[in-house]
Amino acid sequence: MTLITRRSVLEAAILTAVVPVVVGHDRAVATGADIDLGDWTLLGVGDEFSDPVRSSVQWHRGLWYSHSGSGLFRDANVSFSDGQLRLSARAERVDDYSYTFGAVESVFDLPGLCTYVEVRAKVLPSTARVLSAIWMQSSALDGGPLLLTGAEPNPELDVEETFDYMKMNIATHVWPDNTETTHRRFGGHAYPVDVDISRDYHTYGVERRDGRLRFYFDRHLAWETKPSDASLWRMSRHMVLSLEGHLGAPVVSQLPASFDIDYVRAWYAPNPTLEAGDYRLASLDGRFLGLDGSVLTLQTKPQTWRVVQHDDCTYSLSTPGGAVLGVDAEDGKHEVVVGSGRRTTSDAGGSLNRWHMLADGAGRTLHSKFTGLPIVVADNRVIEGSDSAMAAVWTLTAAVPSPLPNRSAISIPVPSAPACSTSAAPRCVPVAPWSPADAPAEGRSVNPVLSSTWNVTRPW
Repeated sequence: MTLITRRSVLEAAILTAVVPVVVGHDRAVATGADIDLGDWTLLGVGDEFSDPVRSSVQWHRGLWYSHSGSGLFRDANVSFSDGQLRLSARAERVDDYSYTFGAVESVFDLPGLCTYVEVRAKVLPSTARVLSAIWMQSSALDGGPLLLTGAEPNPELDVEETFDYMKMNIATHVWPDNTETTHRRFGGHAYPVDVDISRDYHTYGVERRDGRLRFYFDRHLAWETKPSDASLWRMSRHMVLSLEGHLGAPVVSQLPASFDIDYVRAWYAPNPTLEAGDYRLASLDGRFLGLDGSVLTLQTKPQTWRVVQHDDCTYSLSTPGGAVLGVDAEDGKHEVVVGSGRRTTSDAGGSLNRWHMLADGAGRTLHSKFTGLPIVVADNRVIEGSDSAMAAVWTLTAAVPSPLPNRSAISIPVPSAPACSTSAAPRCVPVAPWSPADAPAEGRSVNPVLSSTWNVTRPW
């Protein structure tokens, strides 16, 4: 098997200095549109580069390939100073290479499905002829040569590659089996900006939501497309920032020079927040999500799940015994499993064990953070569905001890609410804790955010 590297794919680009484009790719571009993040939630994943010590553990130095063109990746070419990440290009002889470059890959994992990721940066000066790249891909963070196990088809989003300094250059790929022969290039788009982007800081962003990719330059829509492979919009990805040798020989007189990154930020589309607590998840037929031994099934007897939200607006679900709901991605198979001490991905957050819980009317749908695919019910089995599968909708009922015995249960009324799924923007909104003193008057909801999200029955 021949392992793939970005070097071999972009050899033609080195000669032509243009973005590879495949005819027939969806190139629909909406003009005059800007992204409004007013109702979105800024996530805790990302980096402001204000704390060099923290940043140093947020990023893995080097990539899964050792060099790009005539430039060797070196840890010494990566630094955190003055609130910036700096990737340097230098003319120096190391081993058999005439130049050295900086490159990093995030340890944190950025969710897809309903997110916007933005990088503010000043790319390396155009006169130096060293390509600055802002892209998303996931490796095992061990120096290579393989991409992340189980993350098939290894989608790659090239948010910006400076093949042309007067344009935002975008491309998309997938790398099934991590081989050159199975690599699929879907092409991209070159968005004219009419300025040399290396002269100042700009923002480069990508929104992945409702089956679409939307790329932004300074928050202005540069390209919108329905990707040819759905993994490009739904799977979690690491952020990669690198200098590459795709423009040919660098100009020695213009080195050293640096690619300066001001921040990496991520937002989650509007979706009502679910307060941490113990819940029962009921399917549409009234049965509950539960365990039969170690097998996830639907049961008539309620099963309690501890639900906890994380700083990326995804959730973990675990049983009272500590078994965690997750996805098993060994050997490329994605199976919904429950267990403790299971292998997860190389990122810091454990994406295989986290879930998007998207509002759908008065219920929630569950989608793996790692794959973005939904949980579905098929023949009484609870499994991960395909891109075309209808996600199971779960009604969440709080499971709490009864503080006042011999009282009938009160069901908080749930007014009609617009559906919020992968085709409708969710919203993460903080929800205040509930107590029996907050019990509503007849026909009045306690908390409009809470009551529009799930049915809550509390015995007291």
